[in-house]
Amino acid sequence: MVRLAGRAGRVGGRVQGEEAGDGGPCRVVIVEDVAANSNVLGKLLQSWGFDTREAANGQKAVAIWQVWKPHLIWMDMRMQGMDG
Repeated sequence: MVRLAGRAGRVGGRVQGEEAGDGGPCRVVIVEDVAANSNVLGKLLQSWGFDTREAANGQKAVAIWQVWKPHLIWMDMRMQGMDG
């Protein structure tokens, strides 16, 4: 669960006065094998202040998670190989 400092009930990582529980912006990994879907979701989340990374499959998502330690992994339920 991502807890935000600041006003209760608002979601966002870079809105002035709000941040993730660890003091930085909320980090989200988007795991989606369809590039257009990943791009749309990434742009939407970034416009709300989230810091995002994208992965085309589960293996790449695990590699990102190991280094970046995101607060949330948004994963497609049906993909080749490792899925959600």
